[in-house]
Amino acid sequence: MSRRNKAAAIWVFAFIILILAAAAGSGLWWWRQSLPAVAGEVKLPGLSGNVRVIRDNYGVPHIFAENLRDAGRTLGYLHAQDRFFQMDISRRVLEGRLAKIIGPDGLEFDRLFLTLDLAGSGRASFKALSPDAQAQLQAYADGVNSWLGHSGQELPLEYALLDFEPEPWRPEDAVIWGKGMAWKLSANWRQDAARAKLLTRFDRGTAERLFPLPKPDWPITLDPQLSPSKTRSTRHSPARFEPSTLARDLKAFQSLAALPSYGAGASNEWVIAGARSETGKPILANDPHLDLTIPILWYLARITTPEITITGATVPGTPHVLLGQNGHIAWGFTTTDSDVQDLFIETVDPEDPGRYLTPDGPTPFKTETRTIQVKGEEPVEFIRRETRHGPVISGALDGAGQLAAEGEFVSLAWTGLSRDDTSAEAVYRLGLARNRQEFLNAMRQFHSPTQNIAYADREGTIGFVNAGRVPIRKSGDGRYPVDGASGEFDWTGEIDFSGWPKLFDPPEGAIVNANNAVTRNDAGYWFGRDETPPYRAERILELIAEKPKHDLNSMAAIQSDIQAVHARYLLPFILKVEPGAEVEEKALKLLATWDMNADWNGPETLILDWWLRQMNVELLSSSLDPMAPVSGSLNASVVANILNEPGDFCEQANAGANCMDAVSTAFSKTIADLAKRYGDEPGQWRWGDEHVAVMENQVLDNLPGFRDLFGVSFPSDGGFYSVNRGGSIGLASPDHPLVRKSGAGFRGVYDLGDPSQSRFIIAGGQSAHPLSPHYADQLELYKRGEYIRLQIAEDELRAAGRPELRFTP
Repeated sequence: MSRRNKAAAIWVFAFIILILAAAAGSGLWWWRQSLPAVAGEVKLPGLSGNVRVIRDNYGVPHIFAENLRDAGRTLGYLHAQDRFFQMDISRRVLEGRLAKIIGPDGLEFDRLFLTLDLAGSGRASFKALSPDAQAQLQAYADGVNSWLGHSGQELPLEYALLDFEPEPWRPEDAVIWGKGMAWKLSANWRQDAARAKLLTRFDRGTAERLFPLPKPDWPITLDPQLSPSKTRSTRHSPARFEPSTLARDLKAFQSLAALPSYGAGASNEWVIAGARSETGKPILANDPHLDLTIPILWYLARITTPEITITGATVPGTPHVLLGQNGHIAWGFTTTDSDVQDLFIETVDPEDPGRYLTPDGPTPFKTETRTIQVKGEEPVEFIRRETRHGPVISGALDGAGQLAAEGEFVSLAWTGLSRDDTSAEAVYRLGLARNRQEFLNAMRQFHSPTQNIAYADREGTIGFVNAGRVPIRKSGDGRYPVDGASGEFDWTGEIDFSGWPKLFDPPEGAIVNANNAVTRNDAGYWFGRDETPPYRAERILELIAEKPKHDLNSMAAIQSDIQAVHARYLLPFILKVEPGAEVEEKALKLLATWDMNADWNGPETLILDWWLRQMNVELLSSSLDPMAPVSGSLNASVVANILNEPGDFCEQANAGANCMDAVSTAFSKTIADLAKRYGDEPGQWRWGDEHVAVMENQVLDNLPGFRDLFGVSFPSDGGFYSVNRGGSIGLASPDHPLVRKSGAGFRGVYDLGDPSQSRFIIAGGQSAHPLSPHYADQLELYKRGEYIRLQIAEDELRAAGRPELRFTP
């Protein structure tokens, strides 16, 4: 090439680079236009007075308003600024309109939610709210729509990528969101379906072995027993994943069957009385465990009016502080797993396929044609059918259709489908309650999902209510699908508020729930018995008992506790294994001296949970061919139950005497698998190499290079049965089955002696915008078990130079 041509080529190359850089800069400039304005003045129609919003160092808005209605209107604007796409996509999924955005991949979700008709029951339930509660939801929606129509802020990038337009927010959308959360947190139908599948192969007694009864020493929330720790004190002491598609991420909305399915979500809550507190007043702690995504579900906010200050975790899409304190009381939630869903096998009338059999004779199905709009394809129509028990779900839920023979269908009865659900009213009133009686008045209106709600007030009262509608059955316990034609198993009513489990000021001075059993079911009503194993509750009770008095630091430390409690019950069996190779002997020596802490930088939890996963294959999959989905789950209580009381189960599973053949085989396969991945020195294996918290952005992670620039993942302490819980069941990659996909998205520790000292943190940040400094700025604090305070004086915030956004009528 001549010198002249070479120079020309250099100039052309430089020009191309310049053009690309300019394009990139232009794109970055455009993307920055979708960042919210956090200072200045905004006209917000409908306000009765001025509202001041000052954001603290972590972007948390501190709202100073003349009344709660103005504060709710302003919060709607702020939620939209930071999280509108998150709100909008959740609404569209629950309304059965996902395929219109993402194409055929959304069809299964649309068919499910159109069948359940959560949007219809949500709209009807909105009308059941008081005028005051409706007005609060309307004010919030007006605030959202003011941002949408007049803010001048560019829409989130996701709208351009998915090529659709936003729609105005409606006041009933907040109620529909509540219906969606109720579906996510209600799992009885899955348990019922799993048990029914087992009965195709085994007698009921054998099937029940896989759903173990509570042991006499398992913790019961209504009977708190503080006990010393059972921990051995012998020693103290990143994987890469491909981004998922939006449709796969949304699997969280459609629960998959498992055996037993403890789901991806869980929660902890406990409260101690003033007699156990350094301050002389109660302290309440709460950390709900749901999907770890970015943005996270939760959004911190503080609302201050002349009458009240409400502080804590909100959810974009609703105007209420769901978890938090108000200067008079504090409250927390966990899911209770009450039996509120039944599967009915409906028989089609042989003379007319448009009817089904009932005790009063054949009755027509209630039917309607539903049309699903599909992006890039023709619309899809299906017939939605409903019986007297509820919607026909045979074609909408994986696993349900397999329960019905020819000429039969499966319908779902569920309290969450009620059209007079006032749970939104209950949460609204909860935030305003100032004492025990007002708290109970609010709880009376709570319907679904059934929740365990912990309570404390500044007068020194601590309490607990198991809130929500639970059915009364004519016969049976609802644990298996039942005949719908006879009427023998119909629901006859619901347990009255007077029968809901409650506890106030117990002598032990503490109340604990970690999704464990609330009551012993001996009070005349049946609440179910598919609760989560007791391991986390057991550990929390121990840690409370270790100190005569606690402060905020020790309560926060409990939330970060990483003991693998299930190890207490499984290690004795593993340690009986005779090693067959040097690497197995080294692994056993590590386990023999382990303090049972699930430290990301140690190998022991990796060995234990990989073995537990393999034990499910050896014990369950080999003998339960129809239940293949169970393989890979971490059902510690099931495995421990079988190993402690083998009966004839081990013989059926070809697992050797007392199942020790299975224990040894699972251990050998575990060590071989891990040695292949990480080498022959178990001491160099790390739990954090597999137990990586991968916080996915549902849409943007699919952009090439996005995770390299903005991806959020980290090696994670804790495990599935730790108080600091890291779950993976049903959501993990097959290649990395122990990747962490759920955990505490929010942690709160509330000081009733001095609410200004209460602590809050979310896993991530306030903003959904990757260019925002608040996209994930709380994450480092979260990983270290640290918190932020939110009760900061307005003058102090202003003096610190924090940005202020003023809203005027």
